[in-house]
This record gives sequence, structure tokens and C-alpha cells, in this order.
Amino acid sequence: MQSDKKLNAVAILKQGFVLTKVNYRFFLPLFVVTFVAMYLAISLNRDAFLALIEPENEMKLQILMMVLGILFTPIEVAFMMIGLRAARHQPLHYGDIKSIAAYIPKIIILATLISFIVQLGMYVIIPGLLFAIIFSMAQMLMCDRHISLIAALQLSARTLIKHLMPCLAIYIVLGMLLVLSIFTFGLAYIFTAPLYYNVKGELYRQIFDDETSAKDSDETHANGFEA
Repeated sequence: MQSDKKLNAVAILKQGFVLTKVNYRFFLPLFVVTFVAMYLAISLNRDAFLALIEPENEMKLQILMMVLGILFTPIEVAFMMIGLRAARHQPLHYGDIKSIAAYIPKIIILATLISFIVQLGMYVIIPGLLFAIIFSMAQMLMCDRHISLIAALQLSARTLIKHLMPCLAIYIVLGMLLVLSIFTFGLAYIFTAPLYYNVKGELYRQIFDDETSAKDSDETHANGFEA
């Protein structure tokens, strides 16, 4: 049996802020390396990238951005797993990033599948947003619980649909903070980017760790009754 505990979006966001005040310095070198790598990749292909900005190449640019987003997903998932470790109050080590290396092909396949489903749903807007939310924990589930990508999609969707409104509120707040960070010339990303991953880690912990504990507790009581 899964826990019917209701999520408190405000409490999760507050805990995300608390975690970020402690560990944003840990995230900083990772973001710097990532941004430098992205800058170099764009610089080396500057002419081709600028050509895609032309109005007649809008579709090609959209496809390129989608592909880059999918290829970036393993790095993003690594940051999510760091946020999860922080939410679980486990020590953070840069070497932990290597733990998702074996999952990179599956992460890319899963990201491609989710992107396709979300883009398909965007034609009617609401389902696209719904799909983006209910599948948002699939990559973390796959890496954390060592399950197949199909099982991760199913578990993420089946569980998050029960917590749709608080998840929607959390993602709206995080999205607004990330957009507003643009107006600080990107400086606010030093805090808002780690906040995003810490909040996702805390959200995962409260949904899946607590439900696992509830399930184990129910099984213990059942076994005790049978005995």
C-alpha cells in the first residue's frame, strides 16, 4: 500500500531553500564546468549556430535545441541525484556523479521518449504540461531504484498523478525563479539552479522514500499479524 500523505508545496520549497544555503557552493564548480563546455561547443560551431538563428531555419533550430536538451539530460540527472542525496542528508562527493555513467544510454532513450510524448501533448497544451509533470521523476527512479525505463515511467506517472496540484505549484515557482534569474545577468543562477535540483530531490524524497517506508511498515505489520 502506498502512503496517501498530502504534499505541502510550501514546506518542500522552504526545505529546498535550506538545503541550497548549505550546498550551493558544492554545485557551483559543476555549473561552471558545464557552462564552459556548452560555451566552447557553441563557439566551435559559431557560424553554423548563427545560421540557424535566421527565421527560415527556425524549425532546424528547434530540433537542434531539443537534441542538445536530450544530450544534456545525463548531466541534469546527475545534478538531480546530488539534490536527492542532499535531501536524504547524505554526504556529497563529486565522485558520486560517476554512479549514473552506466545509465547514460537509458537516460538518453528515456529523455527522447518523454520529449516526444510532451511535444505531442503540447498540441493541446494541457496534456503536454501534464505529461511533463508526471514523468518528471522517471530518470531519478531509474537510477535510484535500478528499474527499467518503462517501469520508471509507469511508477512516476502512477505516483505523481496523485500529487499533481502540489507538484504543479512547485514547478511553477521554480520556473518563475529561473526565468527571473535572467534579469540578473544570470548571476542569480548561482542560487536558483541548485535550488531547482535540491527541491526536486526533496520532492522525490517526500513522495518515494516516505511511500517506501509506509509500504515496509505495512508489510511488517501484516507479517506480524500473520505470525
